[in-house]
Formats: sequence, structure tokens, C-alpha cells
Amino acid sequence: YIDSLPGGRSLFPADADGHVTPLTRAACDAQAQYVAGKLMELYNFYRPDVTEATVQGFKKTLREVNALLSEGFIMNKHLGTSQITFADIMNLSLIERIVAHKEEALLDVWAGEDFGAIQGFYDTIFQES
Repeated sequence: YIDSLPGGRSLFPADADGHVTPLTRAACDAQAQYVAGKLMELYNFYRPDVTEATVQGFKKTLREVNALLSEGFIMNKHLGTSQITFADIMNLSLIERIVAHKEEALLDVWAGEDFGAIQGFYDTIFQES
């Protein structure tokens, strides 16, 4: 299990006493799985028969993820933090693919939408690395 980044920064926000509660750990894990499950819709765009319903469905998904990221990182709204968590790291590869393909495979999804929080998340993560 990934508990921290290199250098020791925890991927699970601690309480006022410096402890990571089981509830916080479970919330990060559950949110990581939920977001990943939604973002896996991305793989429908690697098929030749993408329908308008697929495009609209993924737009809806990205709007939801964009709203989650409006505070910077996935768990910020839920935990009142402003730090990278386990949920962010576990979804980074999917978000990276989405941003990489926004002008190709996902052009129809990205067109006319403001997914600035998704782009901002991506930019922030790679500035910190």
C-alpha cells in the first residue's frame, strides 16, 4: 500500500494529533476507486465505434471529476485539506491520459466544455514532481 511520497509526505491527511484515522484512510481509498471506475470510461474512446451517447456520458463523467478537482485535489472538498492524497496518485495515470488525448481521441468530449480543474490538477501534479 502506498502510504507516502518519497521524502515522507503522507498520502493520507492526519488529524490534529498527527494521526491518520481509519475513516480518513477508508474515505481516500473509496474515493480513489470511485473516481477510477468513472474514468475507466476513457477506454471506450480507443474503439472505432464511439457513439454520441458515449461522448455525452463521458462529458458528464468529466464534469463530475472536474467539480471534485475544483478545490485542487480529489479529497479536498471531502476532507477540508489541500494536499495530494492516495486518491490523486491512484487516478493520476487516467487523468494524464485524458489530458494527453484532449486534442485527439477526446476532442469531441473536450469541445465546448471547461475542464479547467482537470487541467489544473494535471499541471499542479507535474509542477510538484
